[in-house]
Amino acid sequence: MAYSNRTRVLVLASFTAAAWVGLAARAPSAWAKKPAPPRYYVQVLEALTETGVPETVKPEARSQLIEALKARPEVVLAADTDPKDEAALAAQLKKRKLKGFALSVRVLELTEEVRPPPEGKKSQILLLVSRVSIFGSTIPKAGLAIGGDGMAKVGLEVGNKVRPGDRTEATRSALSQSLVQAVNSAISKLDTPAVVPKPEKRKKK
Repeated sequence: MAYSNRTRVLVLASFTAAAWVGLAARAPSAWAKKPAPPRYYVQVLEALTETGVPETVKPEARSQLIEALKARPEVVLAADTDPKDEAALAAQLKKRKLKGFALSVRVLELTEEVRPPPEGKKSQILLLVSRVSIFGSTIPKAGLAIGGDGMAKVGLEVGNKVRPGDRTEATRSALSQSLVQAVNSAISKLDTPAVVPKPEKRKKK
């Protein structure tokens, strides 16, 4: 696998070539389609880490979750001016026709590996793997109601020595990609109507 120059991060297992072909094949009218109004209101709460994951990544994980949510037209993020009282907030969301959720992120894995230079190259490769899970409850609270998982693997050319800035760049990119996947998964689940099994008909004796 060929790596790019060191100023770019390779994102592995994100988009397939077929996905890009599908995007390129869309008609211009599809791009001009007006996005639907927001349907979900989200409060971003905290970032957590599993054992073995540095707690120092918590702020970056929370920040990247917010960025991933901002990119979704279905989502409107909580504002400082929103009601603090849960009942008042729930009433406002009902008036705005929004489903409310309070969301957190847990970084399940964040590992790195320095690989030797590929054939014909002089720079080492910093490989970083990120695995995350997002979860949350409804507003007002009614138990766990939303969840999604994401995983990303990125490689960065780092020369003969890994510098702090290299690790920061790779970590940010890996968290960003894995959280985009997690948010996409969660929204997809919310958009999929629950299938209620039909009751079995009793046979007449």
